[in-house]
Amino acid sequence: MKKVLFLLFTIALTSCGLTVSNDEASVKQKEFYKSYENCEPSANNCTYAQVSYPYFEGENAESLNAFVYRKCIEALGMFNETSYNSLDEAADAFIQEYAVFVQDYPENEQSWTLEFEVKSLNDNPDFVTLEQNFAGYTGGAHGNSTLFYTTFEKETAKQVTLDGFFKSGYENELSEIITNQYKLDNGLTPADQLTSKTDLFVDEIEPTENFHILPNTISFIYNAYDIAPYTNGLIQIEVPTNGLKHLIKNQEQV
Repeated sequence: MKKVLFLLFTIALTSCGLTVSNDEASVKQKEFYKSYENCEPSANNCTYAQVSYPYFEGENAESLNAFVYRKCIEALGMFNETSYNSLDEAADAFIQEYAVFVQDYPENEQSWTLEFEVKSLNDNPDFVTLEQNFAGYTGGAHGNSTLFYTTFEKETAKQVTLDGFFKSGYENELSEIITNQYKLDNGLTPADQLTSKTDLFVDEIEPTENFHILPNTISFIYNAYDIAPYTNGLIQIEVPTNGLKHLIKNQEQV
């Protein structure tokens, strides 16, 4: 069985500006669904690929829509290293791989599923934030899931990265802040070592590009295996922006 490759979602937009709005009136949610032998997702042992994603309208929306569509294709192709050009092509390959599995193991009643949902969040006036939820199962003891955020500045269409958002030399201090916040949230003292007091793999939690900017906090999201075992699930550390402003380049954005 092939292992899931968790891809970081990155992009460089080439448009001169992102003038689309991400309110409900200007964003349409599109749906894609394809299944093995046309089964319904509610049916027992149904193998399917399902995608839900926003479609933006307005000037310069093409670049953002192209980014979203490409991420949907990549999500359906996470179980192999092949590059696809459409959702149909990626879903067909996934279902064909399952058909080969059924042929090789006809006695096995296992079903496979791929689900990917992208939502446009309207929770910060300066940004367009895409929340990307992936869940997949192709056998084994459990499925796999990830949550990832990608944020763009509304005025420039530029993706917000750690290096672009924080001042030069932020790394060590931000790591310390995130680590201390995790300890505070979990009833630990600043002197406690995470590897001895918790299941975490690390004693210092480094900042991740998987972050979500809110009006009063910045959440740093760590999926299974990023810093802890699968059993720990998703780890989300919310850091108040009041303690980060001296590290942020443009303090008007928080």
